Amino acid sequence: MPHTLLSATWFTFVEESAKAQTREDVLDSFGRAVMALGFDMYNVSLIRDFDFPASHLGFGLKTTYPEDWQKYYADRNCVRFDPVANLAKGYVSPFYWSEIDRLAPLSALQKSFLSLAEEAGLNNGIGLPFMGPATLIGGVALATSSKTDEHLRDLNSLWAFSSLLYRRLKELALQHRPPPGSLAGLTPREIDILQLASHGITDRELGRQLAITENTVNSHFRKIFEKLGVNNRIHAISCAVRLNLINPA
Repeated sequence: MPHTLLSATWFTFVEESAKAQTREDVLDSFGRAVMALGFDMYNVSLIRDFDFPASHLGFGLKTTYPEDWQKYYADRNCVRFDPVANLAKGYVSPFYWSEIDRLAPLSALQKSFLSLAEEAGLNNGIGLPFMGPATLIGGVALATSSKTDEHLRDLNSLWAFSSLLYRRLKELALQHRPPPGSLAGLTPREIDILQLASHGITDRELGRQLAITENTVNSHFRKIFEKLGVNNRIHAISCAVRLNLINPA
């Protein structure tokens, strides 16, 4: 692929993604970019990322896979064993589908799944996991309907496109994010209590610092448990850390 086409496509995507006002805008821009690079099939998924609202998560946020393949995939809940999706983790580097077995052992079911994907018209597959913490699950899958290799094969260049996509998706998702705690329905006082409790202090000391009684502390914890769907303080603190509501350090 000519270097001039790659450069032009990159700068166009940088400019368009910077101007994008919605998730759909930046996904559409990314789609045009990978199409220009020779991939007429792509799938963007963000399955788990604690920095994003739940409404922004899901498999196939944007996809051009054949409809019959999408139906087959959904009907059989293939995401459970799809080796491409299973490798879409924050610590995994980009990979060719043809080399997945070098990264992880494949079961007979997974080998059969990859063969079926090729039969469905998904050729020259590439996986581009989003970079992030080990808890992050998401990325981009690219493929071509043609079996020829007239597409960009440089993994690092393609990873640059998917990394910019992820960054812009995050910026747009957090642009109008509700105040900390509101996603879980916690009040500022309840967050303060969890923050102090994460330091291992007693209820008496916690109450002293907040100028409330121990009974009031316990009352707050009962409300916190109900809102977070937990039944003890350790789970409540763990949940608050996962939601980035408190910093126990």
